[in-house]
Parts: sequence; structure tokens; C-alpha cells
Amino acid sequence: MARGSCRAGEVTQTAVAVRVGRAVVGGRGTIRAGAGTHTPRLQAVAFSGSLVALLLAAGCERAGTPPSQPPGGEGRYRISVDLAPSIKALGQDDLMLSGPAETRIEGLGTLALPALDEALLLESVAVRTAIAEMLPRVDRQGAVNLLARTVREDVSPDVRYTALRSLADTSAKTDAETRATIEAALRDPDAKVRLAAVTACARLCISGTGAERLYVMVLDDPALNTAQLARQALIGLRERDPDGIGVLDQRFSRQVKAALAPAAPLPRRALVALLTLDRGGAELPEVEAALAAALAPNAVPPALRLVAAHALGGMATGPGIEALAVEIDDPAIGVYARDALRRRATAGISGAAEALAGHPGGLTRSPLKAPGLIF
Repeated sequence: MARGSCRAGEVTQTAVAVRVGRAVVGGRGTIRAGAGTHTPRLQAVAFSGSLVALLLAAGCERAGTPPSQPPGGEGRYRISVDLAPSIKALGQDDLMLSGPAETRIEGLGTLALPALDEALLLESVAVRTAIAEMLPRVDRQGAVNLLARTVREDVSPDVRYTALRSLADTSAKTDAETRATIEAALRDPDAKVRLAAVTACARLCISGTGAERLYVMVLDDPALNTAQLARQALIGLRERDPDGIGVLDQRFSRQVKAALAPAAPLPRRALVALLTLDRGGAELPEVEAALAAALAPNAVPPALRLVAAHALGGMATGPGIEALAVEIDDPAIGVYARDALRRRATAGISGAAEALAGHPGGLTRSPLKAPGLIF
């Protein structure tokens, strides 16, 4: 073997750390941030595999060091990897810059976490958002704490929103800390973040603080689409824990009744009427009145009109039948109005079959599925 090359067993220690700016964290060597250049995408893909070879090479062929010399002192085998350019490139709109940078950082895996941790505190909104999106691919388990902190503390709604979505996709349903973070985000001042929190809560929350907050959001969240999504989340929770949600039904019965009053804003009345149907309150006249009123053009968001028409097909008796008959030829909701009338006619409700007289299809068409409510 030539002088200065590695013999079996000679390379016994390496030192790796990550530094962003002047802060050094990690092992006994450094991966320094500073001036650096990007490599093409193919080199970036091979980066993680070549890192091991680089680490070994750092201990080999040191000038003037006999191969038989025992390993030296602290940090003898050191390799420097510059992450600062890659981290900053994550915020670029040009995929030719951000794509290879993302691949390079993902290739480092857990070794990149300390640098990304600090970058989440120091870098621009664009970079922090990109980090929040990619963290689960860098280290799925190690990302949870960083994402939870970002949801709680980042000043940017865009970053909190992205971190919350990543956190919900990463965490297990049994993670109590993640649930607590999501439940706290239900009170976020930004509507988009609350929307993401509701989506996450639908999958991860259990009865208790989260369910109670969802109930409140249906009743008074200023963003109607967020309130509707909260209602959808409660439907899932009701299936998993009917007794727990039943307790909330009793606790909020007074607020629900107030929200159904004719003086209340119609979009909220219609949404609370749907919530009342979810809890088994179809017999309340205020529910049918609110849904019937919601069928009028421009009274509520278009998607809510569709849902109101479909819901009336399962419970309308008097004013609901009349309202459906008025909208039977409406270009936006006519197909749902006719479907609702068919279902009420099949149930023997007076006036439904008469309203359908002369319309194609009669009573033979299959019932429509409930429409999605996105507005």
C-alpha cells in the first residue's frame, strides 16, 4: 500500500457538525456556512451517498502522516459542507435553484436538522415556508418538534400554515403534544391557519378541548368557510365519540337556539341549522325555516344553497317544500331542488309530488349525494 493511504481499521473517528452563520451545533467538526456554489441536480442526488466517502477520505493520505500512526486528537478527521447557499436557495422561485438545494439538504437527513432549526429563526418568510414544507422528508421523526415550535411561534401566517399542514401529515394520532399544538392553532388570528388547524383536528383531535373549540367556531368564527369545515370535523368526532359530542350538544343548546333566531344573519343561521340536523334536531321549525330561506338567490354563498337544498330533501314538510318548488328550475340549484322533492314525495310528504308534475324523470332517479361545501 502506498505511503499515506488508508489501511483497514485506521479511520476510526470522524467529526461532523452543522454551522449556520456563527452558531455551531452537532459533533466535533464543522459543516461551515459561507461562500459556496451549487452543484447540478445529478450531483445533488449523489451527495448523500458520497458524503460517507468524503468523511473517510478526510482521514486518508494526510501529507506527512504515516499510515500506521494512531488516530490523533479532537477533530482530526473533519469535512466541511457549506449549507448556507442551499438553505437560502430554498426561497427562490426558480426551481433550477431551489430543487437541487432541496435535494442536497434532504440527502443529509438528520445531519441537516440543526442548520434548519436555526434557519427557521433567521431566514426570510420564503425560506422558512420552504423548510416547513420539506422538514418531514429530511427527518420525519425529528421534524415534529421543529414544526410544532414553528406553528406556535412564527410571526408569519404563511409559515404557520405550512408548518401546521406538515405537522398534521407527520404526527401520529396518539401524539398528545401535537394535538395540543393543533388545538391551540384553532384560535390563531389568521383565518387560513385556523382552516388548516380544523383540517388537522378532524383527523387528530379527540373530544375535549378541541371538540369544544370546533363547536364555538361553527357558531361564531368570522370566516364562514372555516365555520363550515369545523362542522364537518364535528361530524367525524361525533362518529368516534357520540357520547362526548352529545355532552357538548347539551352545553351549547342555548347558543344554538339563539343562532337560529330570525334576527341572526342568514348564512350563519343556515350553517347552524345544518349543525342542528347533525345532532338530530330535524323537528325544530327554526331549522326548516333557515334552510328554506337559504334557497333564495344571493341569500347565502352558492355552495351553501346547494347543501341547504339537499338537506331539505331529508326533512322538509311545509315551508321547505314550497321553497324547493320555487327553485325547481333554478340553473344553479334546480337539480338538487328536484332531487329533494323526489325524496320527499317518496316519503309521502304532501305537495312534493305535485311540485314535480311535468318534470322529466319523475320519481325514478337515484338520490344525489350531498354536495361539498367549499366557498
